[in-house]
Amino acid sequence: MNSSSSLSSSSNISAPQGTPPTSPSSPAPATSTPRRQATQDIPAPIRRAQHFERFTAWPVFVSSIVFFSASLALLAGSIHDDDLRRTTLIGAVVTYGVVLLEFLIRLFLARQAAREFFKRYWFEPIGLLLPLLRPFVIVVYLWRIPAFRRSGTTLRARLLITTLLFMFMFVYFISSAVWLVERGTPGANIVNLDDAIWWGFATLSTVGYGDFVPITALGRVLAVCLMMGGIAIVGTTTALVISVLAEQLTLRKDALVDAPGDAAGGCGCGGQDG
Repeated sequence: MNSSSSLSSSSNISAPQGTPPTSPSSPAPATSTPRRQATQDIPAPIRRAQHFERFTAWPVFVSSIVFFSASLALLAGSIHDDDLRRTTLIGAVVTYGVVLLEFLIRLFLARQAAREFFKRYWFEPIGLLLPLLRPFVIVVYLWRIPAFRRSGTTLRARLLITTLLFMFMFVYFISSAVWLVERGTPGANIVNLDDAIWWGFATLSTVGYGDFVPITALGRVLAVCLMMGGIAIVGTTTALVISVLAEQLTLRKDALVDAPGDAAGGCGCGGQDG
């Protein structure tokens, strides 16, 4: 009895004044990480929409790719078979409906914070209304896929895929704009979308065959934008590829350095035990 009372009194003396005594069974104070705190700052309706978005990221991304491919084929006029053209048109309408329905469902889930919703997703309704900007929404959907949010390696892979995808979408956008500007001009040779996209990639890669050139002032301004954007895109892609290769070489080098030591240590221990 005396020993237990002395232990309790000594524990009370050792505790600093002004702090209540704690027992081992008392729960630890709750701490919130910056990521959890940032999640808590998001309004509840927006969190509901984002939770729904986790399940629709892949279907919407695939639907956007199909819609872009189908609309590109229809605009280019490269489909001559009537049945195939009709099927492509149905595919474009259906995939566009899937993307539109998913956006409307998220908007309904976040209806109590509609202003915050449009502040976060302002580019999506613009892409739905302006088909020419629709390809850039594919890049946005790529960043929402959960598979690319797991580690640093997947993050770099997502950056590389995003850069390559943005390059293609950028060429498509500029080429389409040049085609719309040039096609009605007398003497122009960029009169269909196929030739415009060919000219866009030839310009971006700095090949410049010269078989197709814009002749209007606005078309040449767009061509300059494509040239300047191509320099930035190619430089960014090269830097990302070099970063990924350097990381892989470092990992392989560390594995080769550690492997002989581990093998020798294992053999040495076995010899001593024997």
